[in-house]
Amino acid sequence: SGFLDWNEATTTATFNTTGDKDDNDVYELDDIAYLVTQNNSSGHEFYVIDVSDIYNPFLLDSLNIGSTVSSVVVQGDYAYISTSRNTRELQVIDVSDPSDVFRSGEYNLPDSSNAKDLQVYNNEIYIVQDDDLYSFSINNPGDPLPLGSIGVDDDAEELFISGQYAYIATE
Repeated sequence: SGFLDWNEATTTATFNTTGDKDDNDVYELDDIAYLVTQNNSSGHEFYVIDVSDIYNPFLLDSLNIGSTVSSVVVQGDYAYISTSRNTRELQVIDVSDPSDVFRSGEYNLPDSSNAKDLQVYNNEIYIVQDDDLYSFSINNPGDPLPLGSIGVDDDAEELFISGQYAYIATE
């Protein structure tokens, strides 16, 4: 609170993704926005957008994930996404060259439910699927290494990591 004057807030520009699917999440780092969408049979689900000129954003690259992407977080040269893909709910996208992104890693979570959200904290990824919270080491970013999991009371929807605590919104 206190840093945004809502009396001066305006829409500066828009960016339309292909197809008619809803956008699910966006992450911005160093004048690059990473936008993810629902499964889009007429387009891609992962977009890399240059927002250095906030009035004129433009597409640098996009990637067909083949399933709904619910969340995106970027750390260093990698974007981490949670998806509804039953054989790779956690995916790692190499974004070191924002004009030529590619999938560099993936992990198939044990359940066939959709992964809903993820967060990166230090060198670990935390991801929620169904009623479980999983953690992975990303010391080797393209090859997430499972560290452990814990059950939560109900289906997890959103996740936030702060220090040594995980806050999970459930159904």
